[in-house]
Amino acid sequence: MRLCLLPPGALDLKMVADAHFVDINLNGVIHDIAVDSDQRQKEFAPPDTLAFGMAGTSLSIATVNSLPGCYVEFADATLADWCERADLDVNMHPGFLSYDVDPVAAKLGRGAIAFLISDACGKSATDMLTAEAIVLAIGSRALARLEAGNAGSFDENNDHYRRRLDKGRIMRAVDWVEAHIFDNRLSIAEMSRVANLSPSHFAGVFKAAMGETPYQYILRRRAQSAHDLIAGTHEPLSRIAHKAGFSSQAHMNLVIKRQFGVTPSMLRPH
Repeated sequence: MRLCLLPPGALDLKMVADAHFVDINLNGVIHDIAVDSDQRQKEFAPPDTLAFGMAGTSLSIATVNSLPGCYVEFADATLADWCERADLDVNMHPGFLSYDVDPVAAKLGRGAIAFLISDACGKSATDMLTAEAIVLAIGSRALARLEAGNAGSFDENNDHYRRRLDKGRIMRAVDWVEAHIFDNRLSIAEMSRVANLSPSHFAGVFKAAMGETPYQYILRRRAQSAHDLIAGTHEPLSRIAHKAGFSSQAHMNLVIKRQFGVTPSMLRPH
């Protein structure tokens, strides 16, 4: 992946893209542009727009930009990885998708431009994590644009893409929870770390993916485990509560009554 700065001024280029690219345009400007053609045509690109092009696209463009811009390049392997996680067919909309208004991408672009200028002037040390975060955020907008094509709701598709991508992270956290379900030190912070999401974002994404909060999920799974132990063994309830990860027998009793509508003693085999 590569994040590049486009300085203001005249631009006249002809190329065949050797990588997939996302162009963030902050100018309201007329382009003389040709895509996979020798004939340029005038096209107005509104300000705060994003365009996406796939490797192999032939592009000829002339314009004069009053503002700087930026673009991101990424290879086949990166695009394939993103699309696999999002269950997105990369062949849905091949070629070039023209400039589409996207204020979020524009905001990301302005942040990228400030970062690149500061780095080029030696005012800050190169921060690869910052650059990667910007590239991934812009890539998310590009993938939503790819899925939407030249029609449809861009933000709706972006949200759809991000939900798919985040669900894979949530399932990693769920697998980890299942392996540690009886550990009473289990925490939302640790679950979010496994999912590689911030705790606040993790909680919202988890509920959207699983239909319940992380805390509700943990309690339900512990209650089911305690239910099975109570119904299938003669172990003391206090020991089962500890085994199932509850802080106390009283807490276990309360959760089981809420989940199953019966008290633990009613579950005991006779």
